[in-house]
Amino acid sequence: MNNNHNSGLYQVLERDNSNREAKPQVGLSASHALLEGHCKCAKAPLGSNAKSSDTFLAEKRESKGVEPKKVSPKNDVSEVIDEKTGEIKQVKKHAWGETEVLTPEQMLYEKFALQGSVRKLLPESRTAKCTRLTTGGEVAVLKSIKHNKSHYGGLQTCGSVWSCPVCSAKVSSRRREETLKAMEMHLSQGKSIYFITLTFPHYKQDSLVDLRKKQSEALKYYRKSYEFKKFVKESGYQGAIRALEVTFGLSNGWHPHTHEIVFCDNRVTFGSIKQKLFRAWYDACVKAGLPKPSYKNGIDVKGGDKAGEYVNKYGSELALGHAKKARNGRYSPYDLLRAYHHESDKQLGAKFVEFSEGMKGSRQLFWSPKLKSKFGINEMSDEDIARMQEDSAIDQGRITLMKWRAVVRYQHRATVLTLAQKHGFEVASQFIDGLFSKYVSSGDCAADDERKRKYIEKKNRNNSHHQSNSEISLADKFNQVKEALNRNENIKKQDAKRRAHIEKSTMQWYFENMGDIDNPFNC
Repeated sequence: MNNNHNSGLYQVLERDNSNREAKPQVGLSASHALLEGHCKCAKAPLGSNAKSSDTFLAEKRESKGVEPKKVSPKNDVSEVIDEKTGEIKQVKKHAWGETEVLTPEQMLYEKFALQGSVRKLLPESRTAKCTRLTTGGEVAVLKSIKHNKSHYGGLQTCGSVWSCPVCSAKVSSRRREETLKAMEMHLSQGKSIYFITLTFPHYKQDSLVDLRKKQSEALKYYRKSYEFKKFVKESGYQGAIRALEVTFGLSNGWHPHTHEIVFCDNRVTFGSIKQKLFRAWYDACVKAGLPKPSYKNGIDVKGGDKAGEYVNKYGSELALGHAKKARNGRYSPYDLLRAYHHESDKQLGAKFVEFSEGMKGSRQLFWSPKLKSKFGINEMSDEDIARMQEDSAIDQGRITLMKWRAVVRYQHRATVLTLAQKHGFEVASQFIDGLFSKYVSSGDCAADDERKRKYIEKKNRNNSHHQSNSEISLADKFNQVKEALNRNENIKKQDAKRRAHIEKSTMQWYFENMGDIDNPFNC
């Protein structure tokens, strides 16, 4: 075996304190970079036999009789007392602020609570009906054998990764698994991965819809540029996974940007990549009407370690809990929603509505064509993932439609799942029966029925073409059928006239240009 591992060299940067420049360490393949701890992806679950860099180095020190070095965590978790409630809670400290560490049960309550706030902000959206309305029958309470968690079946889902906290968590978890699988397979073959971020200047007065439209055009120009095609050829480019992200700042407004995990066969220096692709991105932004990006901030190129760090964080935003302080004055979409839900900040709530409407129809994660099939990953839409149920899940029990109305009315969807998961469906059923008794006796059931009736009447009044079955007589139905048949006859007559005209025009042109039909060549 060649000890130099010349095939599939992996670029690893090592900071030189003397000249503060990035110095390449040549001669390491991707798999060796993982084992030697140069790539943080090693901390991700990259297979049953994979070892993290910390484990590998610890075992190496122990074999030499050296005491393992204790590394203090960068983000400390401490317990504090909530001044309002007096409860003890865990807080995780970051460089940009503090976030509350939530338990799995608290995360479940948080997701359903935030979804309720989305329903207030976007009452006509699909998210307003997500995991609230049934698909027609009873609601099933299922328990996953793999994850040992309870979930619902028989409910409508929206599949929105932009505005639904419930569907977003499920879809993001699946997408993270797919991305990690692709990275693991690619790195195991001794090939290279690069993490490229593309951004541009933005201002407070810019509209999110306009920025997204121009950004989409700029990405098209970027892919078609000569510099990008040259990079594809030199690096052995195999494809990329592009993630679209949007943040909001009170001073600079909306900030859409993309992160790309690029799969390549060959090793290329980071500086060479940035020089080539910056020119392509700069020209693309100018053509699309975006402000000119700077060389420092317009494009950023990192190695596979940064890609692994990003993927590990991908989709875990909801697990951070309610951020007490925005990151450098910037808000993620769910930070905006939390500010509206926890602090009743209507201004940031309106910004979340603007975000949801501006991102409608956009894809959060884009894979290059045929890249998924190369890694053996099946193609599934976000809606399919949100609807997907485990085949091996245990059916714990069923909830009737009327009892489900009581659960939704009193906002106990998370409570029912928690009880069913920890104590079984019998305990959850007793809790539901208590809710249903309160629902009927308090008059809330009758109030919901009246509200539903008024909603249907209002909807019918707004639809000028709608008539109830009782208002349509037999004669009216006969006239409607007769009119439909007449329209079909008129359409058939018009088609016949059109065909005759075409045939006549064709024959006339033939006689004028070709001569006698029996002697077309005038022989």
